[in-house]
Amino acid sequence: MHLSVIPKLRLLVFFLLLFPSHLWGVIISSGDGSRNTTAPGDDPGWSNVGKRGSSSGICLGNRWVLTGKNVGAGSLTLGETPYNAEAGTAAST
Repeated sequence: MHLSVIPKLRLLVFFLLLFPSHLWGVIISSGDGSRNTTAPGDDPGWSNVGKRGSSSGICLGNRWVLTGKNVGAGSLTLGETPYNAEAGTAAST
């Protein structure tokens, strides 16, 4: 069975309405995009987000790092400190 674009969009809207959720976000709609570039003072989570090549990853604690499947295993830099992955510890599903 091959569905065209319109029925696929209808199915997508149906499922989005079927499973509603609350979403929070920040939208910068004016200016040059230079506002809201630092984390709030009472939010410790931002310091756990690091760079993995041109992508990012988050340190979950206890030597666990989470990245997207397309990012892959390797070193993660938090602040100015690089942390190398241990050989044989990469997991993907």
